Amino acid sequence: MEVLAVVTNEFGGPAIGLDYLIGTAGTYYVVASNTTLGNSGPYNVRVRDYNVYEPDNAAAAASNITAGVPQTIRAFTNEWDVDYAQFTATSGHYYGVSMTDHTLYAILSLVDTNRTTVLGAATNDPALLQYDLNLFYRATTTGVYYVRVEGNSIPDPQRGFYTLTVTDYGAGDAYEVDNDFGAASNIAPGAIQTHTIHWPNDADFVKFPAVAEHVFRVEVTNFSCQVSLYLLDADGITPLIADDNLFGFGDDVLIAEYVLPLNATYYAGVYGSGYDDGAYELLVTDQGAFGADPYEPDNRPPGAKS
Repeated sequence: MEVLAVVTNEFGGPAIGLDYLIGTAGTYYVVASNTTLGNSGPYNVRVRDYNVYEPDNAAAAASNITAGVPQTIRAFTNEWDVDYAQFTATSGHYYGVSMTDHTLYAILSLVDTNRTTVLGAATNDPALLQYDLNLFYRATTTGVYYVRVEGNSIPDPQRGFYTLTVTDYGAGDAYEVDNDFGAASNIAPGAIQTHTIHWPNDADFVKFPAVAEHVFRVEVTNFSCQVSLYLLDADGITPLIADDNLFGFGDDVLIAEYVLPLNATYYAGVYGSGYDDGAYELLVTDQGAFGADPYEPDNRPPGAKS
């Protein structure tokens, strides 16, 4: 009988265990023996088949994962285990990768078709009740992409089970890619546009021309998800005013209204809540010149009245 692996607790400890990758199907034997003369007592033996995806410790050995089909009972089979999965992505489609159903300290990475370039990574901290890991990416080429999952051994070596899921969110609406102000789509005041939060952390940006000292209103209506609406300054970054319907609170219409001081291009951003996705309608309207009172114009320091 050939000995394949050995572990001992001769220096004490409540439990011992070992992992071994079986190369040939058949009957195997576990042998427990006493290492100290005169020492006796009961003990328990448990044999577990960790998962069917091993060996998957390198991109070249990655197991296949189908978008929309969760892979359960994946596992870190030892303290240094690394798991790879691969999926075929379509250029222009948005994909989400998630690691759930675990309490592990982990690092989740998305790797490009070249098996080397890391396109995104996420870590968690279960000590702060942060468990699930999520990544989102828009595929720029059609091909095979890779998911890498590894234990973050900084606090402790990690062993245990988890679920891995890849989601194909499709190509997006007609305004994508519009995920930051630099890629904002145009919206004409008075025109209604239907946009979509394609994944929970998606964001949509629009830009529009403004007339100085006019009141502009941005409205989000007919939404089927939780979002935050921001009217942004001409730099596309500075928020001027905001509204949201997070956690089910808020009106049926989100409104951001502001007197815009310059003849310039301004921006609006609609941000997903991180919890759900869905469509909404967006409208920008020019409400006309700000109503003058005896002190106008006094919207900027040079126009201040005594």
